[in-house]
Amino acid sequence: MIDAFVNGASELLGVALTIGLARGVSIIMDNSHTSDTIMNFFSKQISGLPPLVFIWLLFIVYIVLGFFIQSSSGLAVLSMPIMAPLANVVGIDRASVIDAYNLGQGYISLIAPTGLILMGLMMVGIDFSKWFKWCWKLLVIEFILCLMFLALGLLVY
Repeated sequence: MIDAFVNGASELLGVALTIGLARGVSIIMDNSHTSDTIMNFFSKQISGLPPLVFIWLLFIVYIVLGFFIQSSSGLAVLSMPIMAPLANVVGIDRASVIDAYNLGQGYISLIAPTGLILMGLMMVGIDFSKWFKWCWKLLVIEFILCLMFLALGLLVY
């Protein structure tokens, strides 16, 4: 029973290290005021930007970041201290930022070959390129639906 527990816990070590390192980077950014510098730069860039354009761009940013940072917790720890205050600059509720984060992270999880999709396809014996040829239209529809739900979220919040 102890061996099974240790083997199971060892599989979570990578996740724990990612979250710990992300938190360490966040603390360093706060203490060195790097996050303030980043905030100042981006707040100047986005001031006057329509909320709808901002939330759609944020969704795309989370898709790109989610490709490189597969840990959802690690991505949240690294990005939320910067993205949430930027929402205040544009004048949208922080719940919309969380929506963009969740939809972007979920969307890229369906596509990124660095994520779990490859393992799932390997288990059922389907090649990634064959799977992608079959479902790319569905992915485009899902992308458009995500944009629509983000726009709807701006109306609700």
